[in-house]
Amino acid sequence: MSKRNRYSPRIIVLVISAFILSACFGTPTPTPAPALAPGVKAEDASPSWSPDGSRIAFASNRDGKFDIFVMNTDGSSQTRLINKPDTVNTAPVWSPDGARIMFVATKTEDEFSQLFVANSDGSQLTQLTTTPRHDLSPMWSPDGSRIVFASDRTGNTEVFVMNADGSEQTRLTRTDGSSFAPAWSPDGKRIAFISTRNDAATIYVMNGDGSNQTPITDDNALSDLEPDLTLVWSPDGQSFVFVSGSSGARIYSVKVNGSDLKQVVKESPSSSPALSPDGKRLAFAATRNGNPDIYVMNMDGSNLTRLTDK
Repeated sequence: MSKRNRYSPRIIVLVISAFILSACFGTPTPTPAPALAPGVKAEDASPSWSPDGSRIAFASNRDGKFDIFVMNTDGSSQTRLINKPDTVNTAPVWSPDGARIMFVATKTEDEFSQLFVANSDGSQLTQLTTTPRHDLSPMWSPDGSRIVFASDRTGNTEVFVMNADGSEQTRLTRTDGSSFAPAWSPDGKRIAFISTRNDAATIYVMNGDGSNQTPITDDNALSDLEPDLTLVWSPDGQSFVFVSGSSGARIYSVKVNGSDLKQVVKESPSSSPALSPDGKRLAFAATRNGNPDIYVMNMDGSNLTRLTDK
């Protein structure tokens, strides 16, 4: 299978969103995570640091389907925040001011994914996108005024941008492959993304208006790793963290100029890397001993700690 075809919208949805369900607009109240049935192991995924570095939002199916949870960075006080009974809810991301959490809600009956936002206490749930397609990988701009995301609404997975209220949805990429996993630069001027144009997956950077789309390097070492589904721009603007699809789902980092490519998390499979606001720690999801959990470690690999174990 070509690299271009392996990143179909359906594959991306299944990996990021798991299974799927319909849009309801209730105002949920945070509730303690319910206990699992004896012998049942939850899957925890998609960690996201709060802007002040004190909490981590994540997705978990510990109540039978994926919903959005929050916890302290030491793993304590794990609490369900978003409970939309008619959708599977994944990929939470905090707004820059910490007041809101955006996430992907996916329907089971048509397998379409839409973007929702709620206050950080779970109240005032609002739907941002309504296109009957797959809207994925949302990310706030550093000033919180805009949102970048990936969508296959044109028949091909491309990068779009919109205002934070969901208005003025605009396509930024037009490629012969797929473009996905967008990430804002810390200064808000540029957007990085993964693209399979020219039948090779690699990291591109463009201006915030979609102009000047350029690969960070022509070195085949990066494209051979097949950057896959998740891309994070470091808080200091100097590097990217991504998941390699060709190495059994391991996490790597690379400088923004394409140099200093190195493996950060050696264990496989590992996914959903998220850098702390100070860039010193990495949260990620990993399956070890058959248990999919959230881990955190220092960027030098030290002090590896499992945060979830439900």
